[in-house]
Amino acid sequence: NYAREIMQLFTIGLTQLDPESDTPTYNNENIMDFARIFTGLDTQPRRANIEHDNFATNVIDPMVMKASWHDIYPKRSLTGGYIGDGYPLCSDLPEASFLQEGAAYEFVGYQVAEEARVLELSDASPLYAALCGAASVGGACAHQLRRQLVATLQCHEEECHARWVHLVKVGTGYYTYTPPPCVHLFFANGKVVSRSEWGFGEQTSCQNPEVAHARVACCNDGCTDNPSWYMRDLQASCLNASTVYPSLYSRKCRKDAMFTEQLFCQLSCWGAGLGYPGDNCSAGEFRSVLECDADAFRTETYADAEARCARHGMKVCHRKTELPCSQNWDVWTPTDCQPNIEFDFDGKVMWPYVSWRPVNKFSVAWDGGHPTAENCTHPCNMTGSSCTCPIEVLMRRVFSEVPSSAQALARLSVGALPPRTPCRVCTGDVKVYSASDALDSDTVFEVGGAFLRNVESVVKAGAHVFRNPPAFARDHEGATKRTATEEVEALLEHLIRHPNTPRFFAFRLIQRLTTSSPSKAYLAEVAEAFRTGWALDGHKFSGEYGDIGAAVATALLSPEARGRAAEDRVEAAGALREPLLRFVHFLRSMEYDSKDGREVTVRRRDDIIQWPYRSASVFNFYTPFYRPRSLPEGVLAPEFQIFTPPATIQLLNGIMDTIEHGEFSACGTRWGFTRSSCTGGAYHFKLNESTIGPDPLLRLDLLLTGGRLNVSAPLVQEAYAQAAETEKLQAAQQAILLTPEFNTMGSPLPHGERTVAPPPAEHEPTSYRAMVLIFMNGGADTFNMIVPLGCPLWEEYQQARAGVALLESELLSFGSNGQECTTFGLHKALPFVRQLYDGGEAAFVSNIGSLAEPTSPVEHRLGNVTRCKNLFSHSDQVTAASTLQCQISGDNNGGVGGRMSDVLSARNLRTTSFSLDGVETWPKGLDTEITIVDDGGVP
Repeated sequence: NYAREIMQLFTIGLTQLDPESDTPTYNNENIMDFARIFTGLDTQPRRANIEHDNFATNVIDPMVMKASWHDIYPKRSLTGGYIGDGYPLCSDLPEASFLQEGAAYEFVGYQVAEEARVLELSDASPLYAALCGAASVGGACAHQLRRQLVATLQCHEEECHARWVHLVKVGTGYYTYTPPPCVHLFFANGKVVSRSEWGFGEQTSCQNPEVAHARVACCNDGCTDNPSWYMRDLQASCLNASTVYPSLYSRKCRKDAMFTEQLFCQLSCWGAGLGYPGDNCSAGEFRSVLECDADAFRTETYADAEARCARHGMKVCHRKTELPCSQNWDVWTPTDCQPNIEFDFDGKVMWPYVSWRPVNKFSVAWDGGHPTAENCTHPCNMTGSSCTCPIEVLMRRVFSEVPSSAQALARLSVGALPPRTPCRVCTGDVKVYSASDALDSDTVFEVGGAFLRNVESVVKAGAHVFRNPPAFARDHEGATKRTATEEVEALLEHLIRHPNTPRFFAFRLIQRLTTSSPSKAYLAEVAEAFRTGWALDGHKFSGEYGDIGAAVATALLSPEARGRAAEDRVEAAGALREPLLRFVHFLRSMEYDSKDGREVTVRRRDDIIQWPYRSASVFNFYTPFYRPRSLPEGVLAPEFQIFTPPATIQLLNGIMDTIEHGEFSACGTRWGFTRSSCTGGAYHFKLNESTIGPDPLLRLDLLLTGGRLNVSAPLVQEAYAQAAETEKLQAAQQAILLTPEFNTMGSPLPHGERTVAPPPAEHEPTSYRAMVLIFMNGGADTFNMIVPLGCPLWEEYQQARAGVALLESELLSFGSNGQECTTFGLHKALPFVRQLYDGGEAAFVSNIGSLAEPTSPVEHRLGNVTRCKNLFSHSDQVTAASTLQCQISGDNNGGVGGRMSDVLSARNLRTTSFSLDGVETWPKGLDTEITIVDDGGVP
């Protein structure tokens, strides 16, 4: 839900804005992918000292990331690529990057988890000196929250063998090293991992060598000399076989299939000139090393395994060893292999490819078609509704000549760190960094300040090819709070950099500050300021993308902001002001303050609809595209959605009461708290002719309307003149509260007197019928509201819902005829609904949703039928549920109840449409007006 809202409400909106079209900006696949990015976030422990006991969670502090909860799989972007495109590969980070100039460290305290991998620095280490910051050699460290290396340092002792570093101990404190954000390529050519005890059959699997899947056993190039089990029973060894077991040389070496497979007495057979095929035992007897210390019990990548063995002058063993601490371990071997990957017939990867783990599906970018039931052929195999293929990963150069900037941005997705190779082409839109004049896969291009490697990684799956996706962590063992948070940051950056975002932000900003219906030119000016960091008047702010200050300045300095309506918005300058802003504006302008020095407190007022933290949903009190039917097409007035007669009267009465009584207590005011006296506060603004000039109303005009009193000025002057001398100020204030200039922004555009509608014809009262709709906003988990029982759908439900499936004991069963299942279960929180159902007073209509016309999934996906507008917008679908016209945006065609009322009225039947919750869509018709009733039942 948040993944959808962050796009719809806070960054890119629903449809393309630049250029403007009806093309959706995102689909359900994007929502699901981005939702997976937000997995892992959890609330912090509750602040017991200040939060109310009824709070179940901490609603004050920022959420924290739990890496073990975070989804690690690749996610597609809005532009057809992946989240993580443009980031450098972690394998491209220089070894010992923790010693490089610019390396960043953060102090984490004096204790870390016992299982944490820590590199303890010697006090003779240059890195120790840089992080310790002691005033003198051997002195106590002066730890700082953050430190950054100002120069590249020499390694010292164990630092020289460390390929990757996370935590370092400096004196008594610990620092975490924060490498530059980087990504891994999710798929790789495999290496064989061996498992099981020596002598009891070897089990192997194909694993990604860049993931810490296995441990390491190091061997030399020698040959083993292990006797068979039968020889051991005879007390025979390979060395005494000539006397104890002479058939070794006459019948076993090279001649016996089992001996050849298991390489029994390999060294002795080779020495006797009877070596097994391919043997070379010139290095002598086989030796192996497997360190049985704490580090050896950790899984490593294959590169780490090679480095560990190299320190012993050995190589990674080709098979399991029989060292005592290696029993039942997975260990790397140098044997190459091809992993098998399963794909569903929609082209999604089904991962992991093991039967005992839940399957995760994710999309990949296919170059051409993907495996289907029709083309899943050798070397792929079809199993049910999926296709399993061996894969091969290829890294290849993209450009042999310098590309244009557009070509580079379109084809290159692997980022790079600032290069250390020479700049070969240093002018133009594309700069080239390469070790030679020829372009190879290590060449780096600089385009618009971004560095991109001249390489692409593709995955061949049989006859099919897809781009190898990036991932911030390739497995759960490698996932950390940092990698998970970096993926969240990458998504936010992706959304902020989307072409829609500047225009979307500009539209929302202008609506809040100046006018509800800005012109296209006005929108373009503010969007450009956001994009460039330069304001309209040529003033440079940051000069960088995403500058809110430049956008605000441009929005306020535009001629359109100062009341000059644009040519395409002659009738649309300004906006209706929100009720809460009018209320606070009056208090501040008239200098209201409490008399006892306490904070000004006001009782919550839901009857004016708008109040702090009281929005019914994340969609605010009103929608930005609301248009009263009386306004021309294309002219918006969002605030009119909460401009109801009851709320407006309550607001004006509340403010006028404070003018009359001068404070917020229960003594005569509607909004105050009960106090022992009626001296809670007062307005300190005074009309003083000696300081404000001969016209005392000019000051009020400036403070309350911005000097915009126009046609209303004579009315205010008349109220001021007719009031008693001690009540003139209050009379003028109350008169201004009723003017259009106070209640709106922009230049007043008077249309003359409103025509009076004729009274409705009287009818003799007769019997009546009423339709009542209780519209429950929000979301419901309907799959756990009504559950099929005792039929195949019950097993399907349990499998699909997995850990959130309800038990049969948690459901209230009821029967139903004519359904695939005869028994269903209702959620146990709804016993009253079952009672209504059993009494024939309630029915369930399930499996419904917005649909413009009958269709099928294939036809809908291909766009061959009329589709609903903004199908992945919660607010739009709420409107569609009220209009039953999802193919039409907005509600200006009326709601279902209102249109029914229109038809009845056309048949000379008297109808009335009520709303108990402000301006709602369902009761509104084309001719039928809503009568809005307040909480007290007063229309």
